[in-house]
Amino acid sequence: MTEEVHPLNILAVDDDPETVREIEALLGDSRLRFHFADTSNAFSRIFEAESVDLAVVHVHSGSESLLDPLTRQLRSSDPAIALIALVSPDAEAALAAAHSGVNGCVRVDDQRSVARIIQERVALIRENRSQREALRQSR
Repeated sequence: MTEEVHPLNILAVDDDPETVREIEALLGDSRLRFHFADTSNAFSRIFEAESVDLAVVHVHSGSESLLDPLTRQLRSSDPAIALIALVSPDAEAALAAAHSGVNGCVRVDDQRSVARIIQERVALIRENRSQREALRQSR
C-alpha cells in the first residue's frame, strides 16, 4: 500500500480553539489539517471551501445548539461524514451527543482515548481512500 499523499481535513467544532490545538499536538500527524469552527456559520463556510473528511465536536452545555445543524450538514454530505463527540464529564453532554447520532463518543478529559479514537477513524478513512484508488486504477 502506498503512503497517503493528500492530507485529511478535520472539522473541529468547539468554542475554545485551545482544545483543537491540544488534539493537534496529541496526534502529531502533519497529514491532518484541522479547521476550527465555533459557530454554525463558521462550519458552513468551511464546508463550502474544503472537503471535510471527519468532524469532531466538543459537546458541553454551551455547544449543544450546534449539534443539530452540524449533524444535518454531515449527513447531507455525500458520502456522509463521521462525527466524533468529545463530551464533558457531565451526563447531559453525553446524552445530547448520543441523541444526535454521533459515530463515536469519548470524554474530552481522557486525552489518550481522544487520540486513539481519532487515529482509528483516520486510519479507516485512509484505508477506504486507498481501496477506492486501487479499484479506480484497476479499471
